[in-house]
Amino acid sequence: MNVKYFEKPSYIEDHADEVLELVKEWAKELKIKKVVVASSTGKSAIKAAKVLKEDDVELIVVSDRAGATFSTEELYDEWAKKLSKEGTKEYKSGLFWRPEVVEELKGLGINKIIIATELFRGINVPNGININSVIAEVLYRISIGVKVCVEIAIMACDAGFVEPMENIIAVAGSGTGLDSAIVIKPAYSDEMFEGEKGFKIREIICKPV
Repeated sequence: MNVKYFEKPSYIEDHADEVLELVKEWAKELKIKKVVVASSTGKSAIKAAKVLKEDDVELIVVSDRAGATFSTEELYDEWAKKLSKEGTKEYKSGLFWRPEVVEELKGLGINKIIIATELFRGINVPNGININSVIAEVLYRISIGVKVCVEIAIMACDAGFVEPMENIIAVAGSGTGLDSAIVIKPAYSDEMFEGEKGFKIREIICKPV
């Protein structure tokens, strides 16, 4: 199976429909039973739940921590412009702000929902640096979405929702929407780089160029 490359990241053009169809195909081909998806507003999670509902796949949703808010100046330019046109001055990220979406997901049979700080955000000290952000910068070189895919897979493992030795699919986007999916063997965050215990990206299903 070939890697699918998108010309534009998801904050410019959301590729959720195509990404989820690819995830569906790869999960069936590789007999993968668990899919972890990142979702800041719930739209991608709801779409994933509906696309995968007939498949023998368990969906796990990972969202931002409670109270996460960003000014439009902190977002990617094209995305910020879209939000500004809509009159949005602050972007409230995460399902903490959207309890009605959590209830809708539960109604679709999704009960494993993680609301937590992004693993690679780490603990930030003004004018300082942390190892989490270094790992993030390395993964950004592949793509923003792939960085998030690795992140949510590790977070799901820490939560006990996936096993460290099983292959899963992680799905994410660049800030908003979906544009990336990988097959990954997750690990606990404190064992990420411990040889056989560590995480491994098995396959890249899709990503922006």
